[in-house]
Amino acid sequence: MLESKFKIFILISISLVLTTAIFIYFNPAEQVKVSSFNNSVDLIFDSSINNIEVNLSEQERQGITEQIKTLQKKLNDFSSQQGVNLSESYLLLGINYESLGLLDKARQSYLWASQQNPFISVPWSNLGSLYEQVGDYELAKQALKKATEIEPTMVINWSKLIELNRYRLGSNQGAIRELYNKSFLATDHNLDLHHSFARYLENIGSIQDAILEYRFIISKNNKDQIASQELARLTGKIR
Repeated sequence: MLESKFKIFILISISLVLTTAIFIYFNPAEQVKVSSFNNSVDLIFDSSINNIEVNLSEQERQGITEQIKTLQKKLNDFSSQQGVNLSESYLLLGINYESLGLLDKARQSYLWASQQNPFISVPWSNLGSLYEQVGDYELAKQALKKATEIEPTMVINWSKLIELNRYRLGSNQGAIRELYNKSFLATDHNLDLHHSFARYLENIGSIQDAILEYRFIISKNNKDQIASQELARLTGKIR
């Protein structure tokens, strides 16, 4: 009887593996995502993060600790895992650990979240912020790049990657312009990103290019008062 049950278990396992393989084979986009995901995990897994001191009241610390215990129980209770969104639970666990300054536990939780669902970018975006917080800008860059690859239409991921390159990595103007151009194509020319680009152009002294950016924004949304005001201000500068 036991041998029969074991054979059935083996057959079901093989069936699940074959189903997954067929799905990936006929979905090349997913195949690329899974492959690059694994490479990025190897990179991030190799480094740990030191914890930091955070200024919390005893009541706040206690509340967060209770939330962590609740999430851990949910994740450890295998009998209730059916219907539990593991990725979301690990993500919330990471956020709570981060709130306590337990950054390495937060890092591990975000990585587990990304493994449970490799097609959402939030864990990688959070990892990018985590590494930036401790000054490891290269790993922050890799994590944020991964976030933009997984969900290229997410504006926040591009904004964080661009700001990291501008303010932390000190990337040259050509690299920054290239990042902005990639973000425009990926987000169907999100106007918030164009506003950011216009401000960047003014900061580096490219006033004419900034004027062109504001004109572009107005052509897409003629009710954008900020773009109109900035265009008038910059036009006045060059007269």
